Formats: sequence, structure tokens, C-alpha cells
Amino acid sequence: MKNNEITRREALQQLGLGLLGLSLLSVLPVGCSKQGRHPDQKLLCNKCDGCGKCHCPYGVDIAANLTLYNKEAMAGRLPDPREGLSRHYLAESEAFIKRLNEIPRLAQADRCVTCLRCAGSCPQNVDIPTALHQMEALIQKVKDDGTLA
Repeated sequence: MKNNEITRREALQQLGLGLLGLSLLSVLPVGCSKQGRHPDQKLLCNKCDGCGKCHCPYGVDIAANLTLYNKEAMAGRLPDPREGLSRHYLAESEAFIKRLNEIPRLAQADRCVTCLRCAGSCPQNVDIPTALHQMEALIQKVKDDGTLA
């Protein structure tokens, strides 16, 4: 193999990272108020009602993750990465990660391997893989910004 060639696995990883970056953009709140914050985080909720009919063969607690995300959005407590490293953003991020840690580590959204076995199983028609990856992107951004891991 030449020096400038990459393996198929490396290409897929790079593609996956690019898609993850796009999903991060889709998780960021839009429609800023004058303060630069989303005027109504309730608009960011998914339709998950926590029924538990979805199943992950890898142990991700889909309902718990999506319900947590919805509760945070409904309460207006989702960290907004566009605030930069402001005190408010860092405090919201730390509180969000603490609440996330109430879900067992191996059942958290970032454990999703995108096997797609959960796709189409939601009676509320939630696109589960996309919703989990949006949550994962927000979690990763918050962690990368230096809050609690």
C-alpha cells in the first residue's frame, strides 16, 4: 500500500467522524434569542415517551437516554455549546453530565454502535439511531470542552 492510501476501515472511520460532526450541528440549538440562547428548548425534544418497547442488543438503555434528553430540554437545561466556555455553559454541562451519570455507564447513549437493530421499533416513530447520536454528539462536545468526564 502506498503512503497516501488508507485502508477501508480508516476510510469508514473518517466518514463516521464526518457524519458525527454533522449530527453535532443538528443537535445544537437554533433560533437564538438576543442572549444567544435557544428561546424554547422544548422544540429540541424527540417524541420518545419512555415506553421501553425499543431494544438494544448491546445494552444501551434507549428509553432512559432519550427520556433524560427530553427532560433536560423541557426544563431548558441542555448545555448550549455556542456559549463558548462561559461559566453558565460549563455549569449547565457539569449538571447535565451528573444527571447522565445516573444511567449506568454501559447503558449510556455513547455506547451505541449503530447496528440499527432498534431502527423502526419505536411506536412513536422516533429515529432512534439519529436521536442517540445527537445526544452522543452533545455529550462528547460537553466532555471535550473540559467538563466532568
